[in-house]
Amino acid sequence: MSENTAQKAAEPQAAPQPAPAAAPAEQPARNKYAGGKKRHGLPKWLKAVIALVLIAALIGAVVYFVRKFSSSEGDATIEEGMVSRGTLSSQVTGWGNVVAKQTAEYGAKSRGTVTEVAVQAGDIVKAGDLLFVIDPTEYKEELATAEQALRVAADAVTKATKALASTSLTAPFSGKLIEIGDLKTGLDAAAGQKVGTLVDDSVMKLELYFSYTYENDIYVGQSVTVSVPDSMTQVAGTVASVDKIKKPIDGAVCFRVNVDVPNGGTLTADQAAAGYITVNGVDIMPADGGKLAYSQKQELTLPVGGTLKYVDLMEYGEYKKGQTICTVDAESLQADLEAAQKTYNEAAKTVNELQADMVNTEVRSEIDGVVSNLVVSVGDKLQASGTPVITVSDTSSLLVEANIDELDISNVQLGMPVMISYNDGNSTSMGEVTYVSFEAKSEQGSGMNQGAVAYFPARFSIGGDAEGSLLPGMGVNYTITTIIKEDCLVVPSKAVIFTEAGTVVYVKKEAGFDDYPVASLTGGGEEDGDMAESPDMAAESAAAESQIPEGFYPVAVEIGLSDANNTEIVSGLEEGTPIYVTTYTNNDGYYGSW
Repeated sequence: MSENTAQKAAEPQAAPQPAPAAAPAEQPARNKYAGGKKRHGLPKWLKAVIALVLIAALIGAVVYFVRKFSSSEGDATIEEGMVSRGTLSSQVTGWGNVVAKQTAEYGAKSRGTVTEVAVQAGDIVKAGDLLFVIDPTEYKEELATAEQALRVAADAVTKATKALASTSLTAPFSGKLIEIGDLKTGLDAAAGQKVGTLVDDSVMKLELYFSYTYENDIYVGQSVTVSVPDSMTQVAGTVASVDKIKKPIDGAVCFRVNVDVPNGGTLTADQAAAGYITVNGVDIMPADGGKLAYSQKQELTLPVGGTLKYVDLMEYGEYKKGQTICTVDAESLQADLEAAQKTYNEAAKTVNELQADMVNTEVRSEIDGVVSNLVVSVGDKLQASGTPVITVSDTSSLLVEANIDELDISNVQLGMPVMISYNDGNSTSMGEVTYVSFEAKSEQGSGMNQGAVAYFPARFSIGGDAEGSLLPGMGVNYTITTIIKEDCLVVPSKAVIFTEAGTVVYVKKEAGFDDYPVASLTGGGEEDGDMAESPDMAAESAAAESQIPEGFYPVAVEIGLSDANNTEIVSGLEEGTPIYVTTYTNNDGYYGSW
């Protein structure tokens, strides 16, 4: 191109002149703005926003490509490892609180004003050492009231016992039952209700009075002729006894003669009767006559109240001694006795406790230990509130109480070793799991975990080397070794790669270790049949291949146990095989990342 030609090309071309305007034809409007006022562009503020968005997008694109190319170019450091034999262990960790294996609490049931406190928190005490003293004055009135209640309860037990033993009414002697009450089986009757009157009329009694003139002529066993005017009967009686009383009758001093009169069935009580005694052919007449009476008479009443289960009542019926006349249901009486006995037991317990409190106003320690809690001082008035005021803990035998998460509890068993760490992790002591609860407890979570969290209470022993360093209430960390497997093939856990096709480890290509089968990093292939590989699968396979470190190839493995650092190789590799440990840090590719 010549200089003139270049100069012409550089010169601006003249704008073409517009053709003469033709007469405008009426056109249909293309939009609602057609034919309107011409717009003058976007507002300034909107242009500024669009500019900022474009700048941010440009910066993001630059950062993305820089990271993409820098990572894909292999910035990660290649670190080699080796398949070796070692020991794997699994652990459960957490924290807990130190508690004393044996504690004794005092003052929970004490009542009265404290007059002396003999210890301070942290003091070492022996069994029998004085802790505090209480004024026993306030116990006296309570004890008097309790003793009165005990006496009342004892009387109630006695009555209930007798009542239960007296549910059946029997005939106290042989005789006839008269004046019977209106009692029937199934009816409720009250204690003391009249059943009837039992009389013995087989032998009637007659009292005759004779002048002391005949004192030496009358004796027991002597025959007496008895006459009963109402029945025009004369019966031979016998002197049963002589009472040397002095009863004046018609100016004479008389003594009493008790006569037994056999009853043939016609005699009854209150019939007038007279009698005489024949001595040496002379009839000795009494100073006055008398009246016949039953030899035995007793009104029968129900000893206890209740429902009548059995009733056998017959007017003038004859009953033998001991024969059952009626019976009361004993079920309610048994309940009464049990209630009375319960009341008595409670009253006796109260009396015993008050008596013991009055005697034991000097409260002493029952064990050797340290005063771990003290919330009492002189002048305090204890009200038996149930809250102890002094606690003594045996610090020679401590435990750790902890809560094990539900995800870990299946791995924890009794007897497993536990390492207890304290003093900011600078001190440790070995113990073991001594207790694990079989029942989970739960508590409400907080923060992002709003659901209930389940845990299992557990206790661990603490070695004697921690004595003097740990006290009840201190917090500690624990580590439980739950699984130990020795002499197994292991690799560093970060050498194990999880791919879509399975688990692999990258093996170094060198003599003696290049006979492992190369693992496929993607699914499909021959294992999925004869299906042709899709373009997406082909691209994915190419991406996976690009992640393989240079000089290594993937080998499929089967893994077993793992701990914080290493993973067990069950099959797929042999001891001494060199492997790839550090993987690429490119998070855009799935394969090879860790």
